[in-house]
Amino acid sequence: MRSKTSFSAIAIFLSGLFVAGAAISFPLGVPVLNTTPLSCTTPSGAWTVSLVSNSTGSIPYATPCVSSGNLGKICSTYRYMITGSSTPDHVLVNASADQDLDSLNSGSSVSSPGVGDSKTAYLKYAQHEYPITLNPTPGAPLDVAFVGPSQPRMSTVVVSKGRTTESCLIAGPGIPRDPFLPRFLSQTALVAGGKCEVNLTFDTAGNVIDVNPAAGSSCIKYEGPVNVNVNGGPLRNNTGPHGITFGNGTTTCYGPPVPSVPKCICTAAPCF
Repeated sequence: MRSKTSFSAIAIFLSGLFVAGAAISFPLGVPVLNTTPLSCTTPSGAWTVSLVSNSTGSIPYATPCVSSGNLGKICSTYRYMITGSSTPDHVLVNASADQDLDSLNSGSSVSSPGVGDSKTAYLKYAQHEYPITLNPTPGAPLDVAFVGPSQPRMSTVVVSKGRTTESCLIAGPGIPRDPFLPRFLSQTALVAGGKCEVNLTFDTAGNVIDVNPAAGSSCIKYEGPVNVNVNGGPLRNNTGPHGITFGNGTTTCYGPPVPSVPKCICTAAPCF
């Protein structure tokens, strides 16, 4: 009799576990597969925000620091452009608390970690990052500069006008790089399956921003759209300075997010 009672109790206990397990609600949209998009559009379609590069194609790109305590240092600048049917009141981006802010575009402001934005309460209570309020001017870039090398991470941009507040997913600041690790400014490498000698150029965060055939090489350079799928998705190079090689080892491409436009070296034209 006791044995039957014990088995019944175990059955009830186990059924309770299954019920409890079924009640768990997991977040929709997680994980995000495209972790560093360079542009995004708010849900209503009212605004599009884009991260843009300088002439080197680097995001962020290196600039001299301008704050009095940082003069003589090199900063990493993230440049945002916003387009839409109207000019928003302000645009919010977030930065990791270990990113040392150097400068903002005119009229912008910043809140400390844990305080949050005064209008939207964005990042209130967050201690690991802080909101930056950018002051938009029609057709003008919104610049945010941080001391030292930085590289993008998955981030959010918030756009607010009147009673309307929207957000979308975009690349943003950032992940600081270890200042004690050596960083290449340029390097010679063999790509395209060891068939092409090239000169690689890097930004301050260690991203390849340009690639050119070495002197005397018969290989050619292609810069532009690359209609190649890698692992079921469009070409994206997140593997560091090695690029992605394909086409039976005849082509190596370096692509978004850095440089923003894919740059490829191949053994002969056409590259694709």
